Amino acid sequence: MTLAFGLLGSGEFEPWQAEVDRWLMERSANPGAPVLILPTAAAHEGDEMFDHWASKGLDHYRSAGIPAEVVPLKTREDAARPELVGRL
Repeated sequence: MTLAFGLLGSGEFEPWQAEVDRWLMERSANPGAPVLILPTAAAHEGDEMFDHWASKGLDHYRSAGIPAEVVPLKTREDAARPELVGRL
């Protein structure tokens, strides 16, 4: 099985992304599975900024009718947590 990931950053969750979202969802190996939002790059700015980007992502996908979840991966230690890695 081939897996594909869409890694978007810098300007994500904007209207231009709708076409990219549709393209990725049409090719999903697991239709109906939630989009996973990892605002990891914002984690070093604190929980408020991490939560801001997490909420922005959830709102973006909710408005498009696409299920989404936030994966709270903030640190190197988080990247080794089996329960987080298992969600990817």
